[in-house]
Amino acid sequence: MSDDSSSDDRIDRPPLGPQVHRRQASNPTPAVASINFNQLERQWSTGNGISVEGDFISRTTALQDFRNTWSTSSSSLMGAAFNDSFTNSQSQISMNNEVVVTEEIKIDDEKIGSDTIGSVIHDEARIMTWDKVLALCKSHPQHAKYANDGGWTALHHACNRRCDRADVVEALVKAYPGALLDLEDQGKTPLHYACRFKAPKDTVRVLLHNTPSLGHRAVSKRDRKGRTPLWYAVRYDAPKGVVEMLLEIDPSVVLEEDKAGESPLSLVWDTWAEKFEGKKTLSAFIGFDGKAEEECLSEENANSTVFKKSTEEIKELFQKTCTVNKKLHERWETANLFLKANFGFKLNTPSIVTPQSASPIFRMLHATAAIPCHPTLFFMAKALYPNQAREWDDHHELAKDDRQTALHLAAASAARGSLSRIVVKSLLELYPEAAKLKTSSNGSLPLHKMVENEHKQHWIHDGLRDLYQAYPAALHEVDSLGRLPLHRAAAANKHGGGVNGSIILHLIQDWPQAAEQADHSGRLPLHYVAEHGEGWEEESEGIYQAYPAATSTRAGPSASLPLHIACAAPDSRHDMLQKLVEFHPRATMQTDRNGKLPLHLLCESGKPWDQGVEKIYEAYKAGIKEPEQNERGWVALQIAAASPMGSSSFISRLTELHPKAAARKDADGRYSLHLACEAGKEWETGLQDIFNAYPYANSSSDLVGMLPFHIAALKWCCGEDDAKVRMSRAHLGVTASFHKRARCDMEENDDAIDQSITDGDSRCRSSSFLESSNAVLPDTDAPKIEILYRLLLANPDILLLH
Repeated sequence: MSDDSSSDDRIDRPPLGPQVHRRQASNPTPAVASINFNQLERQWSTGNGISVEGDFISRTTALQDFRNTWSTSSSSLMGAAFNDSFTNSQSQISMNNEVVVTEEIKIDDEKIGSDTIGSVIHDEARIMTWDKVLALCKSHPQHAKYANDGGWTALHHACNRRCDRADVVEALVKAYPGALLDLEDQGKTPLHYACRFKAPKDTVRVLLHNTPSLGHRAVSKRDRKGRTPLWYAVRYDAPKGVVEMLLEIDPSVVLEEDKAGESPLSLVWDTWAEKFEGKKTLSAFIGFDGKAEEECLSEENANSTVFKKSTEEIKELFQKTCTVNKKLHERWETANLFLKANFGFKLNTPSIVTPQSASPIFRMLHATAAIPCHPTLFFMAKALYPNQAREWDDHHELAKDDRQTALHLAAASAARGSLSRIVVKSLLELYPEAAKLKTSSNGSLPLHKMVENEHKQHWIHDGLRDLYQAYPAALHEVDSLGRLPLHRAAAANKHGGGVNGSIILHLIQDWPQAAEQADHSGRLPLHYVAEHGEGWEEESEGIYQAYPAATSTRAGPSASLPLHIACAAPDSRHDMLQKLVEFHPRATMQTDRNGKLPLHLLCESGKPWDQGVEKIYEAYKAGIKEPEQNERGWVALQIAAASPMGSSSFISRLTELHPKAAARKDADGRYSLHLACEAGKEWETGLQDIFNAYPYANSSSDLVGMLPFHIAALKWCCGEDDAKVRMSRAHLGVTASFHKRARCDMEENDDAIDQSITDGDSRCRSSSFLESSNAVLPDTDAPKIEILYRLLLANPDILLLH
């Protein structure tokens, strides 16, 4: 599809001829034949980009000459050209790069058929002796698994050599299906090479469908340059039908870019549109007149994209141009094909509405508005289908099972900067009323979608101001959940851009009362800032200043204050917590509807002590001793011990400030040590501090007879999920048979464990324990072993407690 070649796309083929291993060159015998491969290698292995048909024919001719030379020079040694037996050569490499055949070693059928994987099929595939490859795959299929030092299998060679024998490729796949996903040293599968070197359609079909579970996965594989098979099929003009087969399996790769930023779609359109020929052709339709993209997308030249010709004139001109300019027609049709596939349409879906058209209809304007494509592709869609701007699209992939206009899709697209703005402005020119339309699923205006779009961060540059000016009343419109654009911008954690570019600051500036409006759950914009924000930004301050009373307003199912929400949020930073405490210090001593203080919520979220927790503690020090106002009734240390996210610094500070909490039982008879073992805490990251605060918990059973050691052992030996099930059953009182079985297992190792406990050297203790358990453990289990060792070391008698 590309018109020129790039210097980094050299023809990627390994050397021809029998594979020569330097390790075979010892003890040479007198030469009986000499073949110089230098010229042949230059003809075959070097290239400057695209392999045109003439080059391939000349290389194939050179290959045939080599095969004839090789066969003639060695026929006296090899007999009937390997028909009944196969030979390998011991060779040496001379100083002038000649391969000197020194000795022929016959390998009979018995040798080939041994369990050892040999290179016989691989070597025949390298020199394109397809009949022999086929025969070997049928008689000795195990050798198809062979891969050389570069990772090349026989299937790689067949695809790289553009094998036109589908039966040979099928035999190779059948002999070793795993080759379909095997990667050579550049990360390429055989399918990459088949697409790169224009393998016939039947060959590609075999690769894709003979073993679908593997062949289909190969379509999505990227090589080390980030390129998929589709990328190569497009770049090197694969035979007709190959691209369609790839699209049917995984259309998502259409927009996937390689490491150089090129996608299959950009290869089809962008490279041509940016050249002189493409600019000249497109200027008749979009009025660019060959200008640079940046100039065309600038604010000063935005009006130049308003077409002076009628739609009928544009379409008539397009038809005439396509008649004489095959490249325009080909690239436009391929771009349509790719976008149909990308959005889940059938490839034969019509692109225009006619009386005979059946739903769904593919709308090119909607598709180009929904992605960050080349601007000329969007402008062509706009020129040819301007009426589509007034149409709703409800396709499950393109419109996400919602009714959306092209403007809605542009507002939600990943395009940013000047491209985003010019697309929005162009669609507003075609149909400004779209700014007032709401989607059917959640009642979203285009502005609702745009303010929460992570790709659009600037009020002016990304086109939000243009959308707002088209319908200023959108600031007062709520979606189906009662959320204003300000609510949704706050939930998206939009910040940055300064005074001129900040989306939230502009929303507040144009309607400050939005900060006072609650959605259907009772949440104000500040509640969303506390839930989704990280630090206290300019936007956070702006929302607070617009309505300071928000810090004392409860909202949501838990009747939470903003401080409660920020303490429970995993990403909130210390400056967020500090500001909320500063603005409403009494919030630190108030519980939510679940009976939890902000400090309790911090214990669950696992924040380090110095990341804002200290401010909460200093504002209400009694909170460290105050239990939850609920049925569970845990204090801060118990909550932190039971939380998988509880940090070691947090637990260390809690045990230091309130060590008596470690001696407090909950309703199930569990101390903090029990809870920490169940949460999977390691000795150095919480358990040691809890243990030191109250060592006697190590010998205390909970209400179902579980010691901390039992809980830790279950979590280690049974796996986390199994341990949870067993401990859950224990709490239900159905563990009698399990405890009996566990006691039997422990008694078998009592003597060995007792010996390990009394051993003077700690390293010997751990070793004896492992040997007595017949366990082979990875290094990652060392912390788990240490927990059991420490608990046993403190009180060996716990093994006798039931």
